[in-house]
Amino acid sequence: MRNASGTVTGMNGVVTLADVAFSGASNDVAFADGSYTATNVKAALVEVMTKAGDNSTNIATLTTSMGDKLDVAKLKMGVALTGTIDGSNKVFALPESFVAGTEQIYLGGQRMRNGIDYTVAGTDVTFVASPDFETERPFGDYVAT
Repeated sequence: MRNASGTVTGMNGVVTLADVAFSGASNDVAFADGSYTATNVKAALVEVMTKAGDNSTNIATLTTSMGDKLDVAKLKMGVALTGTIDGSNKVFALPESFVAGTEQIYLGGQRMRNGIDYTVAGTDVTFVASPDFETERPFGDYVAT
């Protein structure tokens, strides 16, 4: 291992900050981020580690507070749309109301694009092109209200 002052010898295993010589490094530290206030290497390391610990706690708190917000029972996947497949019918319906913008509609296994391949009004999905065969039965994923 090399540093600014030459080769380090006799070090096996884990190298800690205590083993590292900051030879030639300035004692002053400048941060571009104004939320840090340390002015030397030791204080900077302590401050960075403290902020990392705070962020870990914040993420854990956020995860806990959001844990019950998405009721998994409301997440519906692969639900068949109802409607007659006769080569001309373009209107099919989801069986329940859903949160606007959460629907992902598929036709013949291909994901369709809202506003391009279909439009939505209430629970009705109107396709630009009508499915021709039962094997093309449209289905959808969505979050129920």
